[in-house]
Amino acid sequence: MTEDQRIVVIAEKPDSARKIAEALSRTKESEDKNSGIIDVPDAFDGNHYLVFSAIGHLYELSDPQMNRGIFPIYDIGWFPKGQASRNNFSRDKSRLQYLFRTRIACISRISQGIQKFVNACDFDIEGETIGFNTLEYACHGKGRSSFRAKFSTLTSEDIRQAFASLAPASTKFAKAGQMRHFADYLWGINLSRALTSAANRSKKTQRFVNMSIGRVQGPSLAFVVDREIERMVHVPIPTWEVTCELKKNDFRFEARYRDSPIRIETKATSVYESTLASKFARVLSVDRSLVKLPPRYPFNLGDLQRECYRFFHFPPSVTLAIAERLYLQALISYPRTDSQKLPQRIRPDSILRRLTSLPPIGTLVEELISNPKKRSVPWQGPRDDPAHPAIFPTGQTPKRSLSDAEQKVFEIIVRRFCNTFAPDAILEKTVGVFDVSMNEFQAEGTRVLEVGWMKFYTYSSLIPDPLNVAPSTGEELEVDSAAIDLKFNPQPSRYSEGSLLAKMEDEKIGTKATRAETISTLIKRLYVKKTKNELVPTTNGLSMIETLRNHSPDILSTEMTRNLETKLELLQSSESTEQEIAEQILSSLRSSMKNLRKVENLDWTDLTLSSESTNLKGSLGSCPTCKTGKLQLIRSVKTGKRFIGCSNFAKGCRTSSPAPPRGQIRSTGRLCPSCGWPNIFFTFSRSTKRIESCANFFCSSRKKHESVIPTNSRR
Repeated sequence: MTEDQRIVVIAEKPDSARKIAEALSRTKESEDKNSGIIDVPDAFDGNHYLVFSAIGHLYELSDPQMNRGIFPIYDIGWFPKGQASRNNFSRDKSRLQYLFRTRIACISRISQGIQKFVNACDFDIEGETIGFNTLEYACHGKGRSSFRAKFSTLTSEDIRQAFASLAPASTKFAKAGQMRHFADYLWGINLSRALTSAANRSKKTQRFVNMSIGRVQGPSLAFVVDREIERMVHVPIPTWEVTCELKKNDFRFEARYRDSPIRIETKATSVYESTLASKFARVLSVDRSLVKLPPRYPFNLGDLQRECYRFFHFPPSVTLAIAERLYLQALISYPRTDSQKLPQRIRPDSILRRLTSLPPIGTLVEELISNPKKRSVPWQGPRDDPAHPAIFPTGQTPKRSLSDAEQKVFEIIVRRFCNTFAPDAILEKTVGVFDVSMNEFQAEGTRVLEVGWMKFYTYSSLIPDPLNVAPSTGEELEVDSAAIDLKFNPQPSRYSEGSLLAKMEDEKIGTKATRAETISTLIKRLYVKKTKNELVPTTNGLSMIETLRNHSPDILSTEMTRNLETKLELLQSSESTEQEIAEQILSSLRSSMKNLRKVENLDWTDLTLSSESTNLKGSLGSCPTCKTGKLQLIRSVKTGKRFIGCSNFAKGCRTSSPAPPRGQIRSTGRLCPSCGWPNIFFTFSRSTKRIESCANFFCSSRKKHESVIPTNSRR
């Protein structure tokens, strides 16, 4: 076979490249880890493949000038990742930039003379963008003339079937992906530079401040802030609830006054006193009904993230990362999907048979297969995704031991899949109404008659509470006790990561792949902090939303973001053009930029710590000078050097000390006996040895450490 007959395959990540190569190879493949290319000379279809790993995005949008003082900017372009950036503070970043350059140079050299290219990146908008950019810019304009391999799992069967039915690549998805990056970058960089410029022109700031906001981050932060404001202005309104405990033989149950909650105290007291004085309750009616409860829908990504947060307290970003690892092991299908449907093309009966060998659920699956009430077609939800079905297990057994978190996510996916084939659960609901001294009380109970799908999906929130007695109409029961409770209408609950994800999904802002990342970014940029699984806006976040709402409210508009997402979806179906979307982006952006130029005289005092100007690893201890501030590890944006400074810098505390240019710094919880500064641990990347020393570089106790602790400067 001549060289020109080789076929280059672009995969998104190293693990998926190996899975694709293993599936294609009929004998043995060889991998060059330096170049990221796996040679498959003898494939199942007789072809010679070169499988290349793109390690994610090899190209990114950037402003070539990289001058933070210039805005607005509209002249941006695609560059090899890291090439247009001059920020070389991090050695790790430099290594990654070298890796990106090496990969691009390698695929560019190999692709010369080859005629056939296949995009085998994940089949979604991001995957299309990664594959198209690599083929278009690194492989000399091959993006439009390439072929597409479409698969939802990394099993050998699905991959071979995809390569046996390659189709010419369509650029619609890739263009939609590029336009989304275009919108996010233009909005993000221009708004961030405008806010940064305004903050640093303000006389209230004492040092350089870096501000940032984005097209989706703005509305998402506004949700959290608005909920916090609702809590602040909440007025508790008192209500009363009267209950009584009824008794029949040895069984007791609680009944509640039917018109609860009672809003008038005198009425509540009257009902309570008359109930307390009563000895008997007469049964007015007993209604029993059967309720069929259908199975839960198959998982899409949002449902999986919410359930894993609800039961395991996994942040959405963690759930997505775990699901992607399971996908790369060919244990589940592609997780970035909106679908709640399981089509017959995935051969669900075959998957169920393979799951019988999977501990610990295999026995239950065998029972499901033999159940005469088993559904022949899985229970489906309303949402669909043209690219991928709902998340489902492939039926393969893990080849390595899964971590505890991986096992939890894997098992909940398996159980949710099995639940869709199980019969309905049958419940009996009982409602009893009782007369107690001319006051009507009600008691309810639910009993499970047939477990159905709940035997498989044990994560159901339904908790049966049967009415353990069987009263008859006209029967008299004993009133054992009565109680009156004062209650107040509760404050609106803060958003958790799971509920904020659901809010973003309901408002149709962001995508299934980016919503979890947006929440993580808000936390990273110190606009939101996590407290007991709640998202609480910081003073930075509150000030940011107040500023934008007063001067440029369209930045926080969910309607603007939602309309753009709709336009991008229309671009995929050729019902919209790139020019129309670009005009909409630029029109909205120009309006926002015009308003933001008016904010330079605002009070930005609280906005002195942003994620780009600091490298915080938590408080290192109390400031020994002002006593109220906290010492923190900070990186200067202008010089790139690290130092330890007080959080009250903006209020006049100038306490600071040089810090090592690299390595981790952590608090020990102890004070230096010589100067009273906190003691800290230094840990350097090339050694696991921890060195304890005073945080004050000029303290006499540090003399013995000067030979081993590198610093930015010496006195």
